[in-house]
Amino acid sequence: MVVHHDRKAKYRVLKHTVAGIFSLLLIVLVTLYLFETNLKDVTLVFNGHVYAARTLETTISGFIEDNNIPFNDEHDYISVELDNELHEDSNEISIKTAIPVTIISDGVIREEMTYLDNVGELLDSLKIPIYEKDKLVNVTMETKLSNELIIEIIRVTKGVFVQTVVLQNYVDLVQNNTMAYNETNILVPGEFGEKKNVYEITYEDGTEVSRELTLEEVTKEPINQLIEYGTIPFKIDPLTGESFKYLVSETFVATAYTLDPAECGGKVPGDPAYGITASGMIADVGIIAVDTSVIPFGTKLYIETLTGDFINYGFAVAGDTGSGIKGNRIDLFMYDKQDALDWGIREVKVYFIYED
Repeated sequence: MVVHHDRKAKYRVLKHTVAGIFSLLLIVLVTLYLFETNLKDVTLVFNGHVYAARTLETTISGFIEDNNIPFNDEHDYISVELDNELHEDSNEISIKTAIPVTIISDGVIREEMTYLDNVGELLDSLKIPIYEKDKLVNVTMETKLSNELIIEIIRVTKGVFVQTVVLQNYVDLVQNNTMAYNETNILVPGEFGEKKNVYEITYEDGTEVSRELTLEEVTKEPINQLIEYGTIPFKIDPLTGESFKYLVSETFVATAYTLDPAECGGKVPGDPAYGITASGMIADVGIIAVDTSVIPFGTKLYIETLTGDFINYGFAVAGDTGSGIKGNRIDLFMYDKQDALDWGIREVKVYFIYED
């Protein structure tokens, strides 16, 4: 009887065990069914790389958080709204993470976080214009954005500068054989000319980098100044300061004479011919005796003393002759006998005065 009861107990234990196993399997199968039924397929394109995943999460944000996907909703790009629910069948999500980029333009340095692909897209999004002449430093509009890329924009502008240049005139000289060589006369005053130069100037960020001459035009021709100058030599009398022109100058030997009868052929005061020179002139200081074959009567002269303490005899006229006056020898009239004696014989320079 005891054996019979043990078999019944073992049967009941086995029955309950099998029932428990079947119940557990059923629960597992139901759980697996429910789990499989609630799984959602997700295709994630992350920075250009494609990933496939399955999730029990019901929203986009839950899927991102559950999978620890790096995403900054302030700067990064996502193709769907974060609070959107996941679909039962399939879901596609595209995410681009932003990178730091530096932009230098118009005197301003700015840091931007961007998920865009290239330089052109970024500048368009920021409404930073690129004009025809502008330059991009080390990048182009098609350059792909990369971490810490520096985009420098140089503004290129053009300007026009008009320069007025003075054209120098020249001086033309002509001789005048009736003027002393210290004399000049302006016949034509002359004028400076003018030339217009037009330059195109290139500026980079406001700084001039080049200039090109685009137009060169003479707007006013210069007029040369015309000056006549004398060729006749001149001298200044040191006593009077008077200047005179002369043709030539020669060295003569000069003596002096007075109205002493012994020097006048015995003529005495009262004699009708007394004091009258050979040319008919009245003897006076400045009337000199000459060899008329060398110096004709009436020739105007200037006598310069070369030796001794006497001042220049000065201006004179050839108006007398003398038996001993031959060749380059002259005789100077003086009133005072002692002055004549003191003069004696000495060399002088005779200037033949030019008469207009």
